[in-house]
Amino acid sequence: EIVIAGGGAVCFSFGAYWNELAVVRQPAVPKRQWTVIDEAQNPLTIGSKVSTSRFDEKKFNATITKCGSVTIGEVGVRESRSIEDWREIHKTSVPVLIKSVNIGPCTNTWTPDYLKDKVGFDRQVTVHVSKSNAMNFQTKNFRYELLSFGNFIDRVYHIKDHGNDSDELLYLRSLSAANPKSRAANLVEDFPEIASDFQLPPELKSFIGDKAFCSPLRISSPNVGMWLHYDVTANVLIQVRGTKRVRLYRPSDVSELSFPAGASSSVIPNIFDEKGSSITNVHPLETVMSPGDIIFIPPMWLHATLPLEPSISINVFWKDLESSLYSQGRDVYGNRDLKAYEEGRVLIKRISKSFDAMPADIRKFYLARLSDELRVMD
Repeated sequence: EIVIAGGGAVCFSFGAYWNELAVVRQPAVPKRQWTVIDEAQNPLTIGSKVSTSRFDEKKFNATITKCGSVTIGEVGVRESRSIEDWREIHKTSVPVLIKSVNIGPCTNTWTPDYLKDKVGFDRQVTVHVSKSNAMNFQTKNFRYELLSFGNFIDRVYHIKDHGNDSDELLYLRSLSAANPKSRAANLVEDFPEIASDFQLPPELKSFIGDKAFCSPLRISSPNVGMWLHYDVTANVLIQVRGTKRVRLYRPSDVSELSFPAGASSSVIPNIFDEKGSSITNVHPLETVMSPGDIIFIPPMWLHATLPLEPSISINVFWKDLESSLYSQGRDVYGNRDLKAYEEGRVLIKRISKSFDAMPADIRKFYLARLSDELRVMD
């Protein structure tokens, strides 16, 4: 199934505007027989629910759905067998799902008992604890708590509550074991007891090469959503155990999704609920990941996740741009904005201040004109 929407142009005496071409669904198999359809004779309609999922719909919601006037498309699926495949995937700058990849024995061995035995029951980890099924970084509806790893795993898998509130949801995004305040997470260094159970596909490892930035381990309770955010570095999310729902929006949607100036996360309380899913003028994609699945998330693609059951996954981030473009200094999470943006924000403040002595209406007039200057430079 291939659906392409958009294209065309609006032309008038003061200029022309070309509409962006929006590819709603990419083909899993590149060779297709194209057919020209007369719209007048065969009007194209999209129903309220068009199933393209390989999953059991009773358990998963990985279909193309319609929320009000917003269609949620499904992330394209393709194979990746060589470094050339990954070069092509990266070049398109569009999320891609690779199904059922061999990532080592971790998909079978990382049971609760195995993890507690290997990592150590008493090892201390810092976790997010929340009573909300939609954590939000802007509102801070969670707290950080230092727990023993065994206690954490038991509570995630509802093995024991250890006297804690059973309604609380837990989420671990691992930090550097050596120096969490200044170093990025590294699975091999931070969890050497289990790291050998996991492997990146050789072609992906070769493609990333020496540009790897960090590799945090993520373990979470079911139904605890991660807030909508973007990452400055390219990354892949690899599902090890459980299933996880992933929602993505293209970078140009940022102005519609309530991102405060200078923030990499949205103030929207829950992008997965009916209100969050019905935001207009955006172009969401969605999928459900199973063990062994890998999704490529290009830089600046806005995304959020929601585990459908106890979930274990690994992120691998890498810096795919020239090193001079990245901001210097501490960047533990890999979400510090690019150097040009940080410097641009400083310049904008200076420019705005230079208009302070003018009357408010004139100041507003010229700042609007400058905004137009930036817009036409894009």
